[in-house]
This record gives sequence, C-alpha cells and structure tokens, in this order.
Amino acid sequence: MTILLVLDMTRRIRRTRYRAEVRERLEAEVAGEPADGAATDEPSRRAAEDGRADVGDDTERG
Repeated sequence: MTILLVLDMTRRIRRTRYRAEVRERLEAEVAGEPADGAATDEPSRRAAEDGRADVGDDTERG
C-alpha cells in the first residue's frame, strides 16, 4: 500500500511540474520570446538556480 502511495504521489508531482513547464512556455510565446530553446537550456537553468558554473557534470555540487 505504501509503495502505491509513493508511486501515485510521484506521478502527481511530475504531472504538476510538466503542467507548470508548459504554462511557462506558453506564456513566453505569448510574450514574444522564442520557445525553441526551452528543452535545451535545462542544464544551464539548473546551474543558474543553484549557483554552479559547471553544467556538464551533475555529480559534483559546489
């Protein structure tokens, strides 16, 4: 039962995250910003969020 609850919660969180990403992309398109780089800037976006300069290796945080 616990495993099913964890799987359900993971699915719900993932769905919410995807909806937020799509909403951001649609808002960017409406605002006139290009949305073609949205899928390719993920490493640099994550690096900007946690202040890292290296974006190639996710194993080192610092």
